[in-house]
Amino acid sequence: MTNRLTTQEPQVCLTEEDLCLLRERRNITDPRNIAAIGARWRNERGAPAADACLLQLGFVHGYRDATEVLQDRFLSRQSDSEPALPTGTSIRVLFGALSVAPAPGGVEVPGSWPDHLEASLGDSQGGGCRVSAGYTSGWLSGLLEADVLAVENTCSASGEPNCEFVAREADTWWALQDERAHASLAMLPFAQLRDWVSREFVPEPASADAPYPEEAQEAEAPVVQVWGPVMIVPFTGGQDAAGLVDLIGTDPEAHEVSVVIVDLQGQPVDETYGAIALEHLLEAIERWGAEAMLAGVSPLAERAVASLERATHVIQKDFPQAIALAFQIAEAQKSTA
Repeated sequence: MTNRLTTQEPQVCLTEEDLCLLRERRNITDPRNIAAIGARWRNERGAPAADACLLQLGFVHGYRDATEVLQDRFLSRQSDSEPALPTGTSIRVLFGALSVAPAPGGVEVPGSWPDHLEASLGDSQGGGCRVSAGYTSGWLSGLLEADVLAVENTCSASGEPNCEFVAREADTWWALQDERAHASLAMLPFAQLRDWVSREFVPEPASADAPYPEEAQEAEAPVVQVWGPVMIVPFTGGQDAAGLVDLIGTDPEAHEVSVVIVDLQGQPVDETYGAIALEHLLEAIERWGAEAMLAGVSPLAERAVASLERATHVIQKDFPQAIALAFQIAEAQKSTA
């Protein structure tokens, strides 16, 4: 059993450079973004630190959302006097009935994550759904005004039908002989993360003209993601992606990019217009001087991909594997430069 008195106090492992990840909700709601962030952190910081960062990333978002709900940030457009709170969390969480657990006591909340965000792409890396667990911990900590930790009991990435958790207060977990809970508590500096949210993410004054959360998410729908030396371009079948890649290539902040993943997202690509658009995109990447990779190639896209004139691109059907390979290629490029 871990002794909390002799355990080193957890520290915030997120850096100031990670603030951009904390400002965008899509970084915890899009499984591909979660996979990209996790792959980058594992590559740069190692697996243990990456697990802690993912847990803290989720916690900050969850606590931030709970704070906004409690402060009635979102106003109804029909009536300036009646607040319209968000109907749910950014990450979908199905909560069971809150109860008081038997000895050692304390509040207990069971639940599940129906969207299997990390597990859906096989990105749990044996560590479970870190972002979802962190988010739920932050959400409940904010609403209950206590240090609450959600611990995953079953994960669909391990063959289980559901990703289920139970949440308890930190003191209750410390009293239990649960090594998984103690390991997670050693990664969560509750007070420091709360202070960070208060300092960096103070809600703006409410406005009747403020968009609903759904509108805000649509307005910031991701097109291109850049993670250090790796860029991810979702392929939609149009010509706009190639122009966008050329435009981003002129941005000094993107000078580190050396590998571009074209995410086909498992969608069909026809052998005429779709193949032509994909060819133009690969040409844009080639002009930039970066290595191109194709990920998420569905059976309905294989013929179009096979017809491409450029045969030098790397093809990975599995998206998390593509991200991991992209960082490996980028590292190899550095060592040979």
